Amino acid sequence: MNFLRQSPLKFLIILFSLNFLNLDVAFSHFGGRSYSTWKLRNKKVEASLRIKAFLIRKMRFSEPPKKNLTESLNAYLEEKVVVTKEDELCPLFKKPFSLPLQGGDIVVSFSYQCPKRLNDISKIKIYFNAFFPFSPQHLHFAEIDYLGKRENQYILFSKEKRAYSLQKNE
Repeated sequence: MNFLRQSPLKFLIILFSLNFLNLDVAFSHFGGRSYSTWKLRNKKVEASLRIKAFLIRKMRFSEPPKKNLTESLNAYLEEKVVVTKEDELCPLFKKPFSLPLQGGDIVVSFSYQCPKRLNDISKIKIYFNAFFPFSPQHLHFAEIDYLGKRENQYILFSKEKRAYSLQKNE
């Protein structure tokens, strides 16, 4: 208590510094989770991603930051999520578009147009490289509907596993 009485300004600076450091450390240890659903049909791969807005606010997607959070998130996802069909890139058909929801979530929808029609022997690969540089403990759960059949309940993407391959007749 003597320290507080002798130097209240130093105490406030130390308190502020600890609080600031604590936010960054807490975020790096609390990786958070995100979820997505994927529909693969004909030549299209459609995705819808859901993440808590408070996690997005802690991330710096670009330097300098874009005008608003959703613009930054959309540009980041455009660069970090990629789909290939038989090792050929599927270009974006619909760029990421974000909508905030009640309850503090952000939903992003986007789609890809593959060069050839998807079929039972098509090998599709989803590369999900988002959020892990900011938070190594982040987990992403994806539900995939491949040609009308749910592939697995959830596919887990993590810092160690950032790609998932699908092929119906494997």
